[in-house]
Amino acid sequence: MLCIGLIAQRCQRLVDQIGTAQDTSNLTSQIQELQHTTNELVKTTNSQLKALAEIKSSSPVEKVSIKLEALSAGMQLVGEV
Repeated sequence: MLCIGLIAQRCQRLVDQIGTAQDTSNLTSQIQELQHTTNELVKTTNSQLKALAEIKSSSPVEKVSIKLEALSAGMQLVGEV
C-alpha cells in the first residue's frame, strides 16, 4: 500500500531528474504513472473518509453493518492482488 509520504519522495526523485541525462520518455511515463497512482489514492482516501463520517453518524447496528462491509471489501481487494 502506498502512502502520501512515499509518493512525495518518489515524485521528488523523478522531478529531480527532469533536465538531466536521465530525462527520457521512460521518466515521463513514470511521472504519468505516479500521477495516476496519486489520483487513485486520493479517490480511495476520499471514499474512506466519507465512510468514516457515515459510521460516526450511524446507529450501533448500522456501524456493525458498515464495518462488515468494509471488512468484506478489504478481503476482496487482498484476493485480487
